[in-house]
Amino acid sequence: YYGIREYDFYTVLFSIGRAIGVVSNIIWDRALGYPIERPKSLSTKMVEDIAFKK
Repeated sequence: YYGIREYDFYTVLFSIGRAIGVVSNIIWDRALGYPIERPKSLSTKMVEDIAFKK
């Protein structure tokens, strides 16, 4: 596709596409005034405790 013959470049193009998607989401979030997303860092044990609590 697109004249690319080196298979190593496919992963680069895939990564660039993912990065563009992430950046576009950040730009839209800023434009619409949404808060910055700060995901929690949880250990496996903490996730298990949350899952089995209910």
